[in-house]
This record gives sequence, C-alpha cells and structure tokens, in this order.
Amino acid sequence: MRPLRRVRVKGRKQEFMIYELMGLADTADPELNAGPAERELAEMTGAASALFEAGDLEGACRSYQQILRQFPKDGVASSMIATCHACGRDSKAKVTAAQENAP
Repeated sequence: MRPLRRVRVKGRKQEFMIYELMGLADTADPELNAGPAERELAEMTGAASALFEAGDLEGACRSYQQILRQFPKDGVASSMIATCHACGRDSKAKVTAAQENAP
C-alpha cells in the first residue's frame, strides 16, 4: 500500500489517509504479488507523504519529483507536486496578508 493523501468526508470532522493497494505480500499469485518496483514506489511515496503531512512542502515536492524521475507515468506524484505548489502559494499569500495587516 502507498499513502495518497488525507481527505475529509462530508459529514465527518476528522480527516483520514487514503491508500492505494499496490499488491499483496507473501502471495504465490504473480498477478497479485507486489514486485520490487511497486514496493520501491510505495516506500518512496510513503517518505514523500510524511514530508507533506509534516508541512515540509519543499521537501515533499523534491521527493515527488524524484518519484517522477524513476516512475515518469506516476499520476499520484504529478498530482502531489501540483498540490505542494498550490499549498505553498496559499501559505505565502496568508503570510503576506498577515504581515501587511500587522500593526
């Protein structure tokens, strides 16, 4: 499994993490088995997600960019890079507005 991102469901106050199932460990079925590439992608995404959740948007963005270098077609990494940039712009706008309104 790899973490995707936290979401809030309508009617609930608490956010929760959603995951993508990459495969199963310890299965004899080759179609269900998580191969080395899937395990590496899940591990890399977990590290990037932890940075994002900790508020380290620059670090998360770098980590997701590294994922794209190794897995160029990964839509999750592409989406999360855009999210990091959007969150960064929003944070900078809030800081600037607070500084402008400070006495």
